[in-house]
Amino acid sequence: MVDVTGNSNASLLLSAFTGTDGTVVVVAINKGSAAVTVPITIAGGTAPASCTPNVTSSSANLAAGAAVTVTGGTLMASLAGTTVTTFVCK
Repeated sequence: MVDVTGNSNASLLLSAFTGTDGTVVVVAINKGSAAVTVPITIAGGTAPASCTPNVTSSSANLAAGAAVTVTGGTLMASLAGTTVTTFVCK
């Protein structure tokens, strides 16, 4: 089991799960039109070293971004407005 915290924005939805191979996946939906940067804390097991964002928007379909380092179980997520960002963490 995995849990995520960090959602203090009413326009932001967060969810997470752990795959059978231990990969953590965090899905962040930014319903707002403004970009936001939020800390997302991953708890409930060994924290991954990094997370790779894959962004879906009106102009992109699972566009892979640069890996984000996880420090102390927390990643700083930069989320563009009106996007769904799936972080694959290992």
